[in-house]
Amino acid sequence: MKRGRDGKMAKGISRRGLLEIAGGTALAAAAGFTSLRGLFGRKKPENIVLIVSDAFRADRLGAVRNGKSVTPNLDALACESLVYEECYATSSWTKTSMASILTGTYPPYHGVLRVEDTIPRHCDTVSDMLKRHGYSTYAVQTNPWVAPEAPTLDTHGTPVKTYGFHKGFDRCTFLQPDKRADGGQPAYADAAKVNHGIDVLIRRPFRPFFLYAHYMETHQPWMGEAPRKFTGLYCSEKKGRSPEEIFADDCTLIKKVFSVDRKDVTPQDERRLNEIYDEAVHYVDVMIAKLIDNIAHTVGLEDTLIIFTADHGDELFEHSHVGHARSLYEEVTRVPLIIRGPGLGPARVAGRVSNANIYETIRDLVCPQDNAREAMGRPLAGIAAGSSRIGDEIIFAELHSLLPSQHWLLSKVVRKDSQEAIVRGNLKGEVLAVERYDLGKDPGELAAFDADGETFVAEVARLKRDCSAFARKHGVQHTQTATKWQRRFGRKEESETAEVELTDEEKRLTEQLKALGYLN
Repeated sequence: MKRGRDGKMAKGISRRGLLEIAGGTALAAAAGFTSLRGLFGRKKPENIVLIVSDAFRADRLGAVRNGKSVTPNLDALACESLVYEECYATSSWTKTSMASILTGTYPPYHGVLRVEDTIPRHCDTVSDMLKRHGYSTYAVQTNPWVAPEAPTLDTHGTPVKTYGFHKGFDRCTFLQPDKRADGGQPAYADAAKVNHGIDVLIRRPFRPFFLYAHYMETHQPWMGEAPRKFTGLYCSEKKGRSPEEIFADDCTLIKKVFSVDRKDVTPQDERRLNEIYDEAVHYVDVMIAKLIDNIAHTVGLEDTLIIFTADHGDELFEHSHVGHARSLYEEVTRVPLIIRGPGLGPARVAGRVSNANIYETIRDLVCPQDNAREAMGRPLAGIAAGSSRIGDEIIFAELHSLLPSQHWLLSKVVRKDSQEAIVRGNLKGEVLAVERYDLGKDPGELAAFDADGETFVAEVARLKRDCSAFARKHGVQHTQTATKWQRRFGRKEESETAEVELTDEEKRLTEQLKALGYLN
């Protein structure tokens, strides 16, 4: 199944691995949606694996670069799974989006929008739910924003508070960044370490189990030590250079991209940056194959539900920038979504969905009788009879500025008719600007309409009110860590672009955001 750099079958993954499948019967519902648990013949999935690759763009799934497949192993997984062609994240940065995935709710419900926000104590998570029903719950990940302890420090240099992403987990392992041998900026912990940590957990696991694995290789700057083995794999201009020489040039290019204006980056630079990203994607693809093969050998795949998605995408010059957490355009909100399990698929599912509905999908498969919280979404795997299309969702996403000197909020809504609006407002609820697009005719969001956006503004306001009312009904109160800077700026009366003097604490936090690749 897995292919090496030379295109031949690589060792390390068995035939049983990704191809092990309990059945290929497509889902069917006589009308609307049906309980998915019935599709398992009254037997719920014994094990559940949620795999998240940070900043993984939806368009990389099934992509080909310079004649080579970018995701051969995920493509093989997709051939026996439900594949959602238009899945959206609820934000373009990790904290907000992962809070939605784990709680199954939109940002106005869980309230995790800013650097200091934490998942509310009474906000039920998928790990909370599964633990109630006898599952052992594990997390192994490498992103500081979802670590058991917050990366922001107090004056004594100790973590001030957790962000709440450990809720419901029996064991939540955060792998610290690796130190670079050359003394450079530490890289995110390698995916191989994630796999090793998981291997230790599942060799003799308490079953059934829920596992959440989070990889960071597809997050900028894409230059960890391990992915170097694929350096130059998709390079269109090798010109006899060795992988070491290509890697050195890539490091120079990435520094250039993140330190100069867009006008100084050449088309050749843009092409190579996309190739570097694809090499990182390919590395994650290989590591996911190893993870699934390990699970197949250790506990089997017959009764295992596997879900692959991303917390957000990444911009690669589509709107003159690189990265994420600064806009809500398609390249940063569209994410892959693959769901594999006994009797689920294979099928390609058209129609827009949100990966916030992963919670409801798991609940419907495992414990439909759980009534800790009313359903906020719907199970993703319901497919209308005779087709592979589900009813279009109204997609909603939000992004709060991460800069302490700014206090704007972006809200995105996509309607069934492919009409989209991105509303920019301030923290007082005032609308500052509205961008409107027709995604059917303009999928790249290059030509905004000048038409009145009041209808969309009202739609956004209604969605936010409904989410907030739903949260209050379930006793969810938004909380924050001890960091005060964003709240202080939120109360200021200056304009959104006003220059303010940062405190030492705020400067330190800004440097942390830069080191994590969010402020470039």
